[in-house]
Amino acid sequence: MLLSALLPFFLVESTLATPLTPPIPADLGTFQTAFNDVISAMKVFDTAVLALSSGSALPEPKPIVNALSKGTTSLKASAVLDINDAVNLLDLSNNLVATTNTTINDLVAKKSVVDAAGIAADVAKQLNGVKSASKDFIAAAVSKLPEGIQPVAQDQASQIVTIIDGGIKAFGGTVSRMLLW
Repeated sequence: MLLSALLPFFLVESTLATPLTPPIPADLGTFQTAFNDVISAMKVFDTAVLALSSGSALPEPKPIVNALSKGTTSLKASAVLDINDAVNLLDLSNNLVATTNTTINDLVAKKSVVDAAGIAADVAKQLNGVKSASKDFIAAAVSKLPEGIQPVAQDQASQIVTIIDGGIKAFGGTVSRMLLW
């Protein structure tokens, strides 16, 4: 009798203890889209940089910053990836590092054109904006990886910041060594 009287109470209690919103599942596709969007924006910018000549306008890196910001927002909303999905990101991460390196090297190769236009300081400032957005993207991505691999991922991702710092220095800008976290 006592059990049947308490049963509704336990059912109500267990119902109230159930979360009202399900956790956001980790979605490898979200990560792949974020990385691919940044890589694509970098490649478009790089193509414009390669076409840069005296008298032509310097391409804006704003689409890169936008892709990084959009990716940061998407990654922050995702759950932590499992180890298998995290390993699947390695090729994309390597591709992002390589694309960043190519883009910055191509931009530095056009330094004489930038200097002749008198806009080296503007380029350094724009690269600082890309660097800031990159740090946010990296922090969001690394935070969604399993804890055990976060230090390795952080080391690899920091290459992007180092590469961008090289571009900033090439155009006379100063770089700060802020932590990515």
